[in-house]
Amino acid sequence: MQHFRCISVRGLGRHLTPKGFTLVELLIAMVIGGILMAGVIKLFSTEIKTHNTQFAVSSLQQNMRAAMDYIIRHTRMAGYDPAYIGAGFNDTLANRLDFTCDIGTLNDASTTNDQTPNGRIDNHWNEKVVFRLIGSNLVRVKPSNIPITVAENIEAVNFRYLDKNGVDTTNKKDVRSVQITLIGRNDPNTAMMTNYVDNKVYTNQRGDVILPAQNDHVRRLLLTAEVKCRNLAWN
Repeated sequence: MQHFRCISVRGLGRHLTPKGFTLVELLIAMVIGGILMAGVIKLFSTEIKTHNTQFAVSSLQQNMRAAMDYIIRHTRMAGYDPAYIGAGFNDTLANRLDFTCDIGTLNDASTTNDQTPNGRIDNHWNEKVVFRLIGSNLVRVKPSNIPITVAENIEAVNFRYLDKNGVDTTNKKDVRSVQITLIGRNDPNTAMMTNYVDNKVYTNQRGDVILPAQNDHVRRLLLTAEVKCRNLAWN
């Protein structure tokens, strides 16, 4: 006759049951996880600001170069006057570029049959050219005094007028070339790297200060060019 021996399993149960985390261990894990997550968020935030900075600087460069090219192309036509009617500069102000030229109004239907020079200065912004700064916008002003924005976020603009010898002149009839200086800034709504401080003093080609040091975190760009007014007399 077979006999079976009973074995207690109560002791085995204690070894088979998985052991949980204590409250202290959970708190330590949460602290370590929080530190790691904070580092990841900080790194991500830095990368975002770096990307925004690079994008803003690139956009600023494109904006400034397009604006400068636009002004240069029109300034080269200053005094274009095949009929000798007296086209040229109207003044020599440092904060405004103001000149006339008889080039026609191209395809603008507001002035009938004036697509070529016609021996007069028409009341049209293709022949009455004015550039100036209004607020932070570089504008071209129509004869009706309506400003058309050429570029935004421009902090300073400066025009310097030179005679045939390259000497500064205030006589509008003696102007033969113009030095143009533009200072632009990044969009103020763009999140930038704040460890950058702009403490530069911005000057024109003669060394005149046109924007003192701002000592802020704004990215700025200065562009300057000299335009020979090829349609004005050089004798």
